[in-house]
Amino acid sequence: MDTERRLESDNGHRFKVQDRPLCRGYRIVVVTESHADVHFDDGTLELSLGWALGCLPNTEAEVLGLWVQPAASGNVIRDLRERGAERIAMVIDAGWPSAAAEMLSAYPRAQRAPSTEHFVRRATEPLKRRLRAAAAADLRAAISGGGEAALLGAIQSVLPATDQASRLGEAQQLRKSLAELSEQDRRFVLAADRTATVLLEELARAVQRNGYFLNQDAALEFVAKALLGAERRMDRERAAMAAQAGTLRAASQRCLAVSRAV
Repeated sequence: MDTERRLESDNGHRFKVQDRPLCRGYRIVVVTESHADVHFDDGTLELSLGWALGCLPNTEAEVLGLWVQPAASGNVIRDLRERGAERIAMVIDAGWPSAAAEMLSAYPRAQRAPSTEHFVRRATEPLKRRLRAAAAADLRAAISGGGEAALLGAIQSVLPATDQASRLGEAQQLRKSLAELSEQDRRFVLAADRTATVLLEELARAVQRNGYFLNQDAALEFVAKALLGAERRMDRERAAMAAQAGTLRAASQRCLAVSRAV
């Protein structure tokens, strides 16, 4: 195998994420970042890797790209357009504000959508790890569906007193932004935001298990492989749900036919 083919084989997942054609339009794009430690002779450097998740009107989702920061500045929009993405309806900044700003500027019709998950991650980060999941669930429920008293109660019950006032203001503004969306868009935004967070958490656990990487290319390949694996899992789960829904519809139609015959 020559050098070029060996390089392509060693970085196949990275190339697949970065080079595959994209859809012409996405209902929502979520941008966020992950981190990986790269080991050098003189120490360890934390590598920031930005990535984007595109959600289609039929609820399918796919990873749009993976970029090294800050070198990614200016490259994200060029990559998306060169690979076919012409329209983006909404952009969620789930932890990569510069990319979100670039997308909103490059796609003038795109609307900024709020990220409940990004707020929840920042709010619960000071807590002990074993307490974060329950606290995050309480905050999500209070923001997406609870009243003012429920929101205040969630903030007071899970956050330190020094953080409560500022976080309450953020949460109120977040809930106001969600309320301004249509019911359909709100459900879609919450689902896309949550999907990206699940991928982010899976990726963080995989990177932590792996430890440090010997170079930047190794880190990129590992993260790309993990993202593609998560994407395939989502596709299988969606197909299983569709098959189950089809079975239920068929059963309902049979019951209806029997009742009419009787």
